[in-house]
Amino acid sequence: MFRKSGRIVVSYIRSDLKWAPFYDFRLNKAGEADVIIRANLPDMEKGAAVAVVAALLDGGTDEIAMPVPAERFPQIAAFTFAVGQEKFSSAPLSSVSFSFKNSSARKLPAGEASCYLHGEYLGNTAFNGALPGDTKELAFGNSGLLFNDNNVK
Repeated sequence: MFRKSGRIVVSYIRSDLKWAPFYDFRLNKAGEADVIIRANLPDMEKGAAVAVVAALLDGGTDEIAMPVPAERFPQIAAFTFAVGQEKFSSAPLSSVSFSFKNSSARKLPAGEASCYLHGEYLGNTAFNGALPGDTKELAFGNSGLLFNDNNVK
């Protein structure tokens, strides 16, 4: 006898889809940065379950897949990092540079980053990523210019 109702769950990996990390660095308190990581996802099928990994599929990794809502720009993680070497300039345009140490146990993959200083948007830059324990230096300016991030030795 056959049933006409039922449910099938299928799990698979699609190598043609990829996500890109996007970081919000929020400098609201002296000496620290709140960092929100969002996943820039491609359009997904309705009802799809999505998990992201901070590594390439062919690279092999110990990273744990992070389930995320199948929406366009979901938050996947949030951290607070200590900030050092913070320099602010208001002339000719607002800009800030600072260093931070990745004190988390997670790899922060490369992606785009934006910065807000006490709620004021200061711009975007490319972020090269950070391994646990790495110290990075970032600079943002309100002019829309891109600055490099560097390892601090």
